[in-house]
Formats: sequence, structure tokens, C-alpha cells
Amino acid sequence: MPNVYLLGVTFAIAGGIINHTGQLLQKIEINKLTKEEQDKDFLRNLIRNPRWLLGLAFVVVFGGILLLLANHFIGGAIIAGLAASGMLVLVWGGVKFLNEKLKPSEYAGIAMIIIGIALLGLSEISIDFEVGDFSDSAFAIRMTLFTIILFVLWVAFRILGDKVERGKSLCFAFAAALPFCLNNTWLQPFTKSIKSITNGVIDPAVIITFIIGCTILILANSVGIAHLQYAFQHGDVSKVVPLQKIPMQLSPIILYYIIYQNEAPSDLSTIFMIFGMILILISGFLLSKKQAAIEKISIEET
Repeated sequence: MPNVYLLGVTFAIAGGIINHTGQLLQKIEINKLTKEEQDKDFLRNLIRNPRWLLGLAFVVVFGGILLLLANHFIGGAIIAGLAASGMLVLVWGGVKFLNEKLKPSEYAGIAMIIIGIALLGLSEISIDFEVGDFSDSAFAIRMTLFTIILFVLWVAFRILGDKVERGKSLCFAFAAALPFCLNNTWLQPFTKSIKSITNGVIDPAVIITFIIGCTILILANSVGIAHLQYAFQHGDVSKVVPLQKIPMQLSPIILYYIIYQNEAPSDLSTIFMIFGMILILISGFLLSKKQAAIEKISIEET
């Protein structure tokens, strides 16, 4: 058993490193584009770039497989925290290959978000795949409202990113996070609908849940990846990726307590969750403040 656990931990850390290495590769290729290539057909130019596609494969395929294997061996509770250690590689690469500058406060902010994610994992809050039924009108209303709120925030941050000069990468980072928040929100209902269909339980609620879930999962992942490239275009990878993780780590807490109306597994879980949230929010303040200052300097130089 200890060997199996160690194997799961290794897969989780390796998956995080591969995932963040892929994002670093994507940012490196974005920086190589000329201003004309970035202003015109930005995404098309990236898709034509083999090295950018390799980075995408690192994120979606290789990193994803390793994290799935980790989930199989040790469950999902601590995977996010272990995978977050890959941000250290991202930060090192940003400084080494992209000449990104980090102050002590920013290193502290990145450390805080890694520790915060680990604490949220230790809180052991997880949603049972058997709970949540759209035949329950109250649950359906809560899920619908939460979905609408996430969608509105997603669109708002995307539009804001196009409009503002300062804070552009921050807006795009949040816009890139919110589709993945939608994805995580609908993963459980979608998985449950598949199980119901395979068991021969087919009714309107199951079919509608399956269609909505399938649509959101496909679109949210692809659009989220695209939005993240715009964030990379305007900001430092060592700051954009940690900022993107803030909504992605906080939204499951809302989902757990408000949408599914679960209780904390233990008092210790609540303590871990509270301190994890505090660290993540503080890190967001430290990193966003610096990124906005960098963008101000860039604007003044143009």
C-alpha cells in the first residue's frame, strides 16, 4: 500500500510539472510572435505552431493522463495541492527563459497559493457523485443560478479584458478560469447522467442534463484554453497562471456548501478550508497588484 500511495503522489507531482511546463512552452511561443502576428489571426498563428501544439499536448494529454492515474491511486483530495507544485517549474522557467522579474512579495504570493491549494485539498471536501438530482426543483434552481452567474462573470471579464488598458491580463486570466469553473460545476451532473443512461434510466431530466453537460464540457475547455492564450499575450506567465487558479479553487467551495448544501467533514476540514481561502486571496492581491504595475509601464513605453 505505501508503494501505491507513493506512486500516486509521484504521478500527481509529475502531472503538475508536465501541465505547467506545457503552459510555459505556450507562453514562449507567444512571445516569439511578431506584433503583427499577435494583432492579426492570433489564435490561428498559434495553432499552426508545432511547438505551441506540443505545449497544448503537455497540458491536455500528457499532464491529464498522469493526473487521472494519480486520482486512481490516491483519490482526488490532495492531487490539486501536489500538482500545484508544478508552478515552481513555471516560475523558474518564466525567470530563466522569459526574463520575467519577481519581487520577494511575489515569490511569497506564489508560495501562498501553492500552500492554499494544498490546504483546500487537505480539507477533504468532495462531492459524492450520487448526490444532486435535477428532479429536485430547489437543486435545479441553485445549479441554474450558479451556472448563469459563472457565465455572466466569464463574459464580463472577457469584454473587460478587451476594453481596459491596465489589468488586461488579470481580466483575461479570470476569463480563462471561469469556463473551467463551469466545467467543474457540470462534471458531476454530466457523469451522473451517463451512469443513469447506461443503467437504462432515461427521462427528460437525465437527457437535458446530459446534453447541457456535454455541451459545457466541450466548449468550456476549448474556450478556456483560448482565453488563457490572450492572458499570456498580455501578462507574465509566472503571474497569470497563479491568478487563473484563484476562481478555480474558490468556486468548488461555493459548489460544495451552497449548491449541494453539504456540511464540512470535520472541524479540522473547516480550519484547513478557511486558511486555504485566506492564503489564496492574499496571493491574488499580491500578484494582481504587480501585474497591473507592469502593464502600466508597458502602456507608458508604447
